[in-house]
Amino acid sequence: MGEEARVRQLGFDTRFVRIWEFYLAYCEAAFAAGNTDIVQFTLRKPGAASV
Repeated sequence: MGEEARVRQLGFDTRFVRIWEFYLAYCEAAFAAGNTDIVQFTLRKPGAASV
């Protein structure tokens, strides 16, 4: 079973698959052009336990 078939089996539709593919293509192009970087944010509500 291909990856797309597995994604669809989880309930995601054609629109989701196309948006995800576009996002991945955008990321590939941006990294290749040197126009992006990786940043990770961890957000929490005041009083919530730290991760």
